[in-house]
Amino acid sequence: MSLRTAKHDKLKAATLGTVLLPIALVMIVNGLFLAVLVYRWSWNRSTTAIPAHNRREVSSDVAIAQAKARHVVNIMTRSQQAYYRRHGQFSTDLKDLNLPREAESDLYFYRTFTYRDRQGLVMVAAVPKHTGFKTYVGFVNVLKVDGLHSTLTEATLCESREAKPLLRRLPTRVPTSGVVSCPTGFVNAPMI
Repeated sequence: MSLRTAKHDKLKAATLGTVLLPIALVMIVNGLFLAVLVYRWSWNRSTTAIPAHNRREVSSDVAIAQAKARHVVNIMTRSQQAYYRRHGQFSTDLKDLNLPREAESDLYFYRTFTYRDRQGLVMVAAVPKHTGFKTYVGFVNVLKVDGLHSTLTEATLCESREAKPLLRRLPTRVPTSGVVSCPTGFVNAPMI
């Protein structure tokens, strides 16, 4: 190695060190500054009341989450109807219902309920994990129509009146000529 190459390598290393060191220091300082800002922001959000002008945003978030839950329950009832047409029974497994990605939620549990003694009825539900959100249940019942060789299914979608986790039992009386009525504490919601 020549003397000139060694000097050049030392000069190159010294220059690289003088350039990289200030850049690294700036990145560290910026990272610390950002960490302090995030900490203060999260602390302020968790310890202060929601200002009046932001309450609309919160209620909007609740409305969006509830609309998604209602949509998923609607899909679950339609999927149960299709599953019954193909297999002659309702599914007990959510995987059979081909739910959309929005069903994976940290706000709602999704369940399906069937009973052996009542094979003509299934209940699907979106139950909130926290208060402040409404519960949605859907019913699919099998209708027997005289003179028709196939069976028909009818779906009902219900929304809880209160914004809290609420799950009712399957109705004891299932009509064979009409739709299932919403249980106590729930009202009919339009099917989408």
